[in-house]
Amino acid sequence: MATVRRSTVRAARTMALDAATAEVVTIFDRLEIPCMLLKGPAMAARLYADDVSQRSYTDIDLLVPTHVFGAARDALSANGYARALPSGPTPRMGSALYEEAWLQVANPVVVVDLHRGFHGVGRQERFWEILHNDCRSLRVGGADAAVPNEPGCALLAALHVWPGDSARRPMADLDRALGSFDDIVWREASEMAGECDALAAFTVGLGKRPEGAQLVERLGISTSAAPAIWLLSSPTPPRTSAVGAWLALPTWRRRLAPLPRIAFPKSAYMRGWARRHPRETSGRPPALAGAYALRLLKGLQALPAAAGHWRASSRVAGESGWAPVHTARRTATVRWVARRCLVAVQGAPLALWVGVAWRRVHRQLPSSGLEGEFSTRTPPPSRALSDAQGDRVVRAVLRRSGASCLEEALIRQQWLASRGTSRDVVVGVTSPSEGFRAHAWLSGDAVAPDYVELFHKPPSGGVQTVGR
Repeated sequence: MATVRRSTVRAARTMALDAATAEVVTIFDRLEIPCMLLKGPAMAARLYADDVSQRSYTDIDLLVPTHVFGAARDALSANGYARALPSGPTPRMGSALYEEAWLQVANPVVVVDLHRGFHGVGRQERFWEILHNDCRSLRVGGADAAVPNEPGCALLAALHVWPGDSARRPMADLDRALGSFDDIVWREASEMAGECDALAAFTVGLGKRPEGAQLVERLGISTSAAPAIWLLSSPTPPRTSAVGAWLALPTWRRRLAPLPRIAFPKSAYMRGWARRHPRETSGRPPALAGAYALRLLKGLQALPAAAGHWRASSRVAGESGWAPVHTARRTATVRWVARRCLVAVQGAPLALWVGVAWRRVHRQLPSSGLEGEFSTRTPPPSRALSDAQGDRVVRAVLRRSGASCLEEALIRQQWLASRGTSRDVVVGVTSPSEGFRAHAWLSGDAVAPDYVELFHKPPSGGVQTVGR
């Protein structure tokens, strides 16, 4: 059998990615979803103009504004793409988790990396604005795609090498950018970094090369980076980098908020995690409960190394002029943590009841249908919690359990009825022209106006058809 040359495989993959890029850009354009190419062909055309074949790429990096990220997801899902992994517990950096990988179901080689931000960027929406306001057009696979201008390309080249282990391709892009752009372009790039709150990561990225460090000094860029920035910019194990991503969040309030999601992610994510971490004895994936315990154990094992890297990064950050959080902010954070802990303690009996009630409703619903009566115990009295606090506890437990919208509505109805509040479970659908989606909620909830109500189920029982 003839051996296929690596260059031939790379060229075929590039052609497939370019064709998919043209298809996705055309779909987004038809749906009025603005987007732009970040890397791949954009970097190749700007930095490797002498021979674009030197800059290969393995995915399609598309940036969209934060407010249309959900619409972009729906567009990919409706056109033959699927999420590479279920939603995981990655802590939110800046305003949101900034990228998701989507695979083309018919050809898994084609991967769309959907961005709403980038490494080290604090103001994601402003990042989109400054890149898109003066973008250029590039012909890719038969379609015109928006790409960054020269300062935008320089900014991306520096930010791309900031996190992790300084992979070969990002470092090659930075070397090309340092050799291709003059000080005027780099000064504009530093101003763009300052506008989108990415100056610390921009400076640390440039410092990976002696020429970049000299450029920072020559331009007089003055910045100080927190320990988390230095931790993420140094070669660290993956779990240590995850700790750095968590510590990069700006306040302790933002750091504590994702802890339940980090410790107990959704069951769909954990099933995929279990398949990637089989048991050493049998080689089979652990059960769901065992996967949660194993993942928590691995996280605890990584803490000593993460603490050592954090202390070293703190020393470097201190030398760079980083100052700790102000005392008043620290005091406010302590008070916020105390309030959260109090709500958690007061809501523990309610959370236990929700878990048991969901299992019963989940088992009974397929056989009983919406008309059936669901046998669950009376919710525990939780007078210390307000209705809003209790509703947040109920919703949080149901989200972690993977409950459907109908199961969530039924359990919330029972809990509110025990508090003396009567609300109907409402089932509605959208029209076939809008994709025909079904949804269940409680009367009084805020829902999209395109849902047409079909049934009402009051707390007293029975189902009432809504006449139209």
